Amino acid sequence: MSDGRPCLQCQQPFTQRRSHQKFCGKACRLENHAAHKPEYGTAAKVKAVRILRSGKVSIVVHVPLDERERALRLTPGQDVQMVAA
Repeated sequence: MSDGRPCLQCQQPFTQRRSHQKFCGKACRLENHAAHKPEYGTAAKVKAVRILRSGKVSIVVHVPLDERERALRLTPGQDVQMVAA
């Protein structure tokens, strides 16, 4: 583990406690994560999937409160992109 590696967020040198450590601490890691959060999507949990008689699929998702603004911008009939995990 190297001494003096710069933190990817604040650029201050730090001593790594693990070989894969990129940030000097939790605050910098969380700040970097928030700064690089994708604008195109949000985290949500699928709660129910149903195939309707019409052949369409009905999906119920639960979205965290801090993501509700983006989720509430959805409108009926709007196309959305689904990405497999």
